[in-house]
Amino acid sequence: MIVRRLNGDVQLVLQTDHDDLSGQFASRFGGSAFWDPEPRDPVMLACAEHDDGWHDWEARPEVDPESGRAWNFRDLEIRRHLAFYRAGIARITHRDPYAGLLVSMHGAGIYRGRYGLQNEMVMRYSPELESEIDEFVAEQEGAQEQLRERLGADRDRVWSAYRLLQAADRFSLYFCMDRDGSAVELGAVPDAHGEDVELVIEPISEWHARLTPYPFATGRDQSFTLMRRVLPDRAWKSDDAFRRELFGTPVETIEIAVTAG
Repeated sequence: MIVRRLNGDVQLVLQTDHDDLSGQFASRFGGSAFWDPEPRDPVMLACAEHDDGWHDWEARPEVDPESGRAWNFRDLEIRRHLAFYRAGIARITHRDPYAGLLVSMHGAGIYRGRYGLQNEMVMRYSPELESEIDEFVAEQEGAQEQLRERLGADRDRVWSAYRLLQAADRFSLYFCMDRDGSAVELGAVPDAHGEDVELVIEPISEWHARLTPYPFATGRDQSFTLMRRVLPDRAWKSDDAFRRELFGTPVETIEIAVTAG
């Protein structure tokens, strides 16, 4: 769950809805100047469901027992996070091994600064959990190597797909999270030759932004949708009280406009 505070209210976006916006971004990526995602279907699946593991927790979300407020995704207890991420990676891998490879890279990369692509986007954890995180990362990286060999997957192509996944994720997070009105680097995406191109998003208004360079295959203006709920920004007395209010609040569809830089 992604939490953003709004002048006495709180915007809550489920990770599965955040995934949907990431998938919208990835589905339009391409054009003559950028990498054409390949193999397309597994890459699109990974971008649209990379945080599927959160589904288990978000079906019965909890509040921070100390503050009574909604957990933001980067602050949830790490052992819980590792457990449901393992489950989500296993589900995606069962459906499509190539997509599972990418989602495994995403899960491990969360704890490794997105492998240098987004060093500021890390989960917060205490030092005593370092060994458990190292175990998770080593486990996932070992599984990734086995999947690459089994699929005969080209390493450069896999890395291009991973870069696209991270940029799609960061694009969606930009609209889900707090922002201060400044331009934000979304990370490097592969151009038509597989080389890094840094995407920068710059606000025009609350739900209108400019993207430079423009990575979409068609048109100079694109429309996206984000599903959110807006609740009063307060503490809840119990998990059940929070769940009742969260799921009793109508889902709002936000229209997002993106213009070529």
